[in-house]
Amino acid sequence: MKTFFRLSLLIAAFLSALGAEASAEDVVRIDVAHRGAPISKYIYGQFIEHFGNCMDVGLWAELLRDRKFFYPVGNKVSPWQISGAECPMDETEPFAGKWTPALALKEGEPAALVQKGLRFRAGVDFEGHLWVRPDGDVTQISAALEGAPVEARTEWNADALKPGEYRKLEFHWTVAASEPFGGTFVISAAGTGTVHIGCASLMPADNIDGMRADTIACLKELNSPIYRWPGGNFVSGYDWKDGIGDRDRRPPRKNPAWPGIEMNDFGFDEFMHFCDYMKTEPYIAVNTGAGQIDSALEELEYALGSTKTPNGKLRAENGHTRPYAVRFWGIGNEMFGDWQIGHMPVEEYVKKNNLFADAFHAAYPDLYLIGVGEVGAWDDVFIPGAIGHIEAISEHFYTGKKPETLQRVQQVAYEVKRIADAHDQYRFRWQNLYAEHPLPIAMDEWNYAEGPTVFGLAGIRFDLLDGLGVAEALHQFFRRSDLFVMANYAQTINVLGAIKATPVGVRFESTGLVLALYRNVFGTIPVYAQINDERIDAPSSGIDVSAAITPEGRFLTVAMVNPFAETREVRLDFGGTSVHAKGHIWRMTDKQSDPAAHNDPEEPARITVADEAVNLKKRTVSLPPYSVNILKAQIGR
Repeated sequence: MKTFFRLSLLIAAFLSALGAEASAEDVVRIDVAHRGAPISKYIYGQFIEHFGNCMDVGLWAELLRDRKFFYPVGNKVSPWQISGAECPMDETEPFAGKWTPALALKEGEPAALVQKGLRFRAGVDFEGHLWVRPDGDVTQISAALEGAPVEARTEWNADALKPGEYRKLEFHWTVAASEPFGGTFVISAAGTGTVHIGCASLMPADNIDGMRADTIACLKELNSPIYRWPGGNFVSGYDWKDGIGDRDRRPPRKNPAWPGIEMNDFGFDEFMHFCDYMKTEPYIAVNTGAGQIDSALEELEYALGSTKTPNGKLRAENGHTRPYAVRFWGIGNEMFGDWQIGHMPVEEYVKKNNLFADAFHAAYPDLYLIGVGEVGAWDDVFIPGAIGHIEAISEHFYTGKKPETLQRVQQVAYEVKRIADAHDQYRFRWQNLYAEHPLPIAMDEWNYAEGPTVFGLAGIRFDLLDGLGVAEALHQFFRRSDLFVMANYAQTINVLGAIKATPVGVRFESTGLVLALYRNVFGTIPVYAQINDERIDAPSSGIDVSAAITPEGRFLTVAMVNPFAETREVRLDFGGTSVHAKGHIWRMTDKQSDPAAHNDPEEPARITVADEAVNLKKRTVSLPPYSVNILKAQIGR
């Protein structure tokens, strides 16, 4: 790739020496003959973690909070309040977790558990269920949704209730609400004795196997080829077995890494179903913090083992006879950090990484394993100690936001370059090791990490400039397509998310629009591109440009980021390549050219992607202020 850069610069100098005319326009020069390594499709990867509102609220469709009663009902931290009765928490034979609420009934005094402050989308029906165990003379149990403009209720009388046994009571409510609305969910009972309430669930009826249909529609458009899961810091305290089996019976837990409670409704099988439904590939991180090798191998066997193995049999019992297709596995997460459960010195992690990696490869030789990297002192020890045991090394970065516009747009790209430059040095230092065992980078967490927190924990709002910065970061990944095998934007939903979701709406941020646009439009084989004679291996000081052709070589795509407050006219120089006059261009920007513009899931979109035909006869295009632009033109006459 360095040779590619040098040749590109020589070509630019040669073209200039031939007498290219000086112009006040920005000039983009493309040389289709000089190509880099193909861009890995996994550069458009995503990362979802059990953190903040990424899974809950964002992806998972459950509307009730603490549906398995992790907190004692009536406690100030519980979303459930008691009406008209006592409700102790019974620790004998709990339905799920530590205890089960036991609603005490008295004759003529109906009692209820109430959850207020819920918000609902317009135009959807609801479905749900309760697990209850009546003891005594319980005459009626009901579930209701209360709050204008909707009143919905389902009742079950005594002949449907068998004392002493848990029973699943299901309901479906047809609701004709033309606007989003708020409401209260009520579980009530009458008679005498007690009613143990094992758990409750309320979902929009359009859920897709428990996932939000509106979020899934956005994710389909995002079209990510791979998702990393379940963390992140979360994985270092996560027991994967908490997330398998009967969803209602899985124990609620304190999130091991972040504030909040984990219901364990979305576990291993749900993630695999999500990947299958999305036609994407799974990338699973295993617990090398609190977790040990035996648990990791059981997880591996659960995924890939035949039904003759203990954990393959368990998977089949949970409804999945065929092994899952999981090729990518991460050996832990950020084990270098003192914030990480079980973090350790690099020398100890090398041993643990190699132990896990060798055992995984011994069981399944074709796995693609990714170890934990961190540029600097950690990688100085980790790379020579682990190379040959793993297929790739992970790196992470998050940036703040510099005050000057151009620097802010460029800074994520410069982080990509910083890490690439460091790995160039590693490749030079350990040439013999790399010659035998190439070690590409999986940048499996990267993003901006600063801005107003609006969408829950770490739910930072992104503006138009952040979208421009993500585009320039992609350009930098493309420039080093020889080095980066994967990149996972962190995270997909709400938590620094490319998509923001509230209970009543979902919308792409500027960053998500960029990721979807490049994934679905941009070419896969990078070709030489230059702006105003600037070098190609770093972000531009002006218009940033990247170019690629489609796999069959039929189309050329040219991506241009305009970080300035004025429209820029760009002249295109395709060298000796013939390009059709009829082209097409996609533009992401705000109509008011406001760099601070943002999208809100409950408001009409301000930042959008628009596309139009363009005439390339004069070889010029206009780039609106603060915009990302991708031109596509057919090669040949």
